[in-house]
Amino acid sequence: MYRLKQTIKQKSGRENFSQTVKVEKILKGNRTFLKYDEMLNGETVPVILSIEDDVVRIMRSGPVTMKFQFVKGKLTDTVYETVAGRHRFKVYTTEVKTAEDEVLISYKLFENDEILGHYKYHLKKEA
Repeated sequence: MYRLKQTIKQKSGRENFSQTVKVEKILKGNRTFLKYDEMLNGETVPVILSIEDDVVRIMRSGPVTMKFQFVKGKLTDTVYETVAGRHRFKVYTTEVKTAEDEVLISYKLFENDEILGHYKYHLKKEA
């Protein structure tokens, strides 16, 4: 089992989320895929992490559909879709660390050149 921790810091304050998830690890060529189901606002959302060299992608599908790409020091574009509509975001990655049983990502999220907040994603295998 893995512990998933996510932190969101916005103008309105700070929120911390934590849950235990069962992760399936798949190795394909030079890529590692981590698949798990995340609970988001009472809904189960399938998640796939793709880890390759210096790029990590988080893809969610279901009530929330998104594909974020994280490259340290780079600004990337993404689309985030919910029942409320579609949003275009830019993601600036400040930190990406990948280890055998751990992924840590820190990033800033922007919409229309306005910062929405600072985010941290941490997935780590429990001892």
